[in-house]
Amino acid sequence: MTVYISGPITGLPDDNRAAFAEAEKRLRAAGYTPVNPLVICEGLTDYEACMRRDLAALSTCDAIVTLPRYTHSQGVKREHAKADELGIPLVSIDWLETVTPIEAGEYLRKRRG
Repeated sequence: MTVYISGPITGLPDDNRAAFAEAEKRLRAAGYTPVNPLVICEGLTDYEACMRRDLAALSTCDAIVTLPRYTHSQGVKREHAKADELGIPLVSIDWLETVTPIEAGEYLRKRRG
C-alpha cells in the first residue's frame, strides 16, 4: 500500500527533512511504501514544477498522511484538495502502524464503497 507524506516544507529549517524522514521510516517499518515529496523533488528549485510532480505522485497513492504544523502550508492545502478530488483518504500514521497494509487497504476500500 502506497502512502503519500504531506507536510510543510517552505520556510522551515532544512525544509522539514527530519520530519519527512521520520515519517518515511515509520511507514516503511510498518510495511507501507512511502512517497516522500522531498525525494520526488530532489534537485528541483521551481515551486510549481515541484507541486506538479508531487500532485502526480499523490494521484498514484492509496492514502495520504499529514505531518504536524501543516495548517498554514499552501502546498499541503493543494495536496489535500487533490486527494479529496481523487477520493484518496487522509489517515493517521499512528493508525497505519496498528494495522497491516492489507488490513488498511481492505478497510479503505470498504469506506470508498
